[in-house]
Amino acid sequence: MATAALGSVVMGLIAATVITAGAAFAQSPPQSLPTVPRARDVVGIALGMTRDEARAAVFRHDPNLTIREITDASGQPQGLMATIPDTAPADTPRDRLVVRLGGRDRRVIAVARDVSFVRALNVSFTGTYESIERKYGPRSNPVPLDTVRRNGLADLVWIASSLSTLERSEPRIEACKQIGPLMVAEDQTLPAVSGLDATCGVGLHIRMTSHQGNTNVVASLSQRLWDASAQP
Repeated sequence: MATAALGSVVMGLIAATVITAGAAFAQSPPQSLPTVPRARDVVGIALGMTRDEARAAVFRHDPNLTIREITDASGQPQGLMATIPDTAPADTPRDRLVVRLGGRDRRVIAVARDVSFVRALNVSFTGTYESIERKYGPRSNPVPLDTVRRNGLADLVWIASSLSTLERSEPRIEACKQIGPLMVAEDQTLPAVSGLDATCGVGLHIRMTSHQGNTNVVASLSQRLWDASAQP
């Protein structure tokens, strides 16, 4: 019973409240962002948010996360990093968020999330896949659930075309999903993103893996949401 309840809580971490993210996003100036993917947030952290809005969204997602500011060599804000404290119980999902800020007004231009789950939590691969589909809508690479579950790996991509529609060209999809590591360097700065085609617009790349020996239990989930046109 306790495991089932905890599983429900974990699923809540994955299926973020789009209404909350939309409300925060609406406070920002209008953005000329494509309409795909359908939701432009990761666990409530939306593209276009200010730094303060992003901090508030992280707290709403999980108030137990430790938030650190990321600055460049001159002390200018680059983004935020939020992680589970080292003191958290061993069965707590190991959640890590990196928020990248850009532009003169330092708004969110990219979000990276990596979370791993111990097998005992029994986070459903099928349930997680379906919640992702409900939130983000049709994909650039429409892979059936049976196929990804059988392989134990879901590699899901949403890329906006130049016409703000869903990109279907495989070479274009592959080119546009190369967004850089979006991880924090040893000196606590965000590495520069190079070689990115600014015409790619908004993109989302989600990768989900299953535990060995049980393809219907999630082992890890990574999410990368970005606005290529806003990258520094």
